[in-house]
Amino acid sequence: MIAKLFGILDILTALAFFLNNNFDRTSSWFPNSLVLILAIYLIIKGVVFVMILDFASLIDIICAIIILISLVTPINAILTFLVVIFLFQKGIFSMVS
Repeated sequence: MIAKLFGILDILTALAFFLNNNFDRTSSWFPNSLVLILAIYLIIKGVVFVMILDFASLIDIICAIIILISLVTPINAILTFLVVIFLFQKGIFSMVS
């Protein structure tokens, strides 16, 4: 049950990050606060699960740091794509298991 919730939140994080980075920042129709909250969620989840030596949680922390950096400065589209794909596939796998 909790794995499915984490999967949904990972997919939501991927979608929010994608929407926040792929549209014009001057219009700012997408709330940065939502992306910030989801990045903090990834850091907390990553820290908790990295204690049990889960390598994917270490990548979660790295993704969250990239998301936080993207709130301040634009990042490369390839890096955005890699983070979104990782979080999306991790969310799908969490929901399936």
